[in-house]
Amino acid sequence: MSKTMSSPTLPIAPVGHERDGRHDWSGVMEAIRRYALARRKQDDIAEDIAQETVLRCIEYCRSHDVASLYALAYRIAANLIADHHRAARGQTGELEESIECDAPLPDQIVADRLEIERLSGALSGMPALRREVFLRRRLHGESYATITKDLNMSSKAVEKHIGRALETLTKAMKRSSGSKRDGS
Repeated sequence: MSKTMSSPTLPIAPVGHERDGRHDWSGVMEAIRRYALARRKQDDIAEDIAQETVLRCIEYCRSHDVASLYALAYRIAANLIADHHRAARGQTGELEESIECDAPLPDQIVADRLEIERLSGALSGMPALRREVFLRRRLHGESYATITKDLNMSSKAVEKHIGRALETLTKAMKRSSGSKRDGS
């Protein structure tokens, strides 16, 4: 009797899985966690695979149109599970008690990238002169005297532009942190 391997049924992403460009990542993560748990039988590994899968899906969705989010997620998860099998076979010794890594967690990377996008948008929304004054002072470290001379402005005007630019960026960051607390 021959057994044929069949891949799991890959559901097409349900209608309404995407609202205003935002995917239902919690649903995807839970489906992938269950999928990985059925194959690896270890909850911690299934959770790691689900998190890495969602992170890779988010990154992929930023630059590609995805017909089926779930199909993409299952394919990524299957590859990660295969990678985990290969790595586990090659492991002969015991793991150390504590494995430290200085790299940020995947969810922190995504949060930081979103914050950079918001701040970049706030900078883009500023009047050109204000943005130029702010970037010359804060990014390039130019002195007030150099900026006033180059742009033919008073020192007080440069200070006001920098103050208003900081106010705009602070508001953007507050909106960003407010949306994190709201869960959006």
